[in-house]
Amino acid sequence: MRIARYIFLVLGFLFTGLACIGVFFPVMPTTPFLLLAVFFFSRSSQRWRAYLLNHKIFGQYLTDYYNHEMTLANKGRTIATLWIGMLICMWLVRSRIWISVLLGVIAVGVTIHLVSLRSAPPRKAPTKDPETAVSPVSAANAAPEADPESDYASAIA
Repeated sequence: MRIARYIFLVLGFLFTGLACIGVFFPVMPTTPFLLLAVFFFSRSSQRWRAYLLNHKIFGQYLTDYYNHEMTLANKGRTIATLWIGMLICMWLVRSRIWISVLLGVIAVGVTIHLVSLRSAPPRKAPTKDPETAVSPVSAANAAPEADPESDYASAIA
């Protein structure tokens, strides 16, 4: 089982790297690679899974995707970046019309998917105070707060 853990760890890093490349190349998707990276890290290293889910750039993106939502600002930026990149790629391969058509169909499909996501409320700027900062992973894994009245009642009984 130890070998499987190392294979999953390597795959997690591989898919994280592919996701980083996909940020700059619109033909290469980012989201599926990030989701695969979290999947493999969850089976090999909780530390790297938590790192990715709490990452400054990818963390909120992954959390939003798990919740099927995206802020309007992120939707606008993502769709604009998608179309700019796709139009550049379509122009570069303009001699092969079928590739340009395929890229256009992919761009329309991704745009429809992004528009169909729930619109999340705008986010406040992250706090610099580590005492009040709560990450998506730590908030999800935190133990529920104890109810003082129920503790008191159980102590009396």
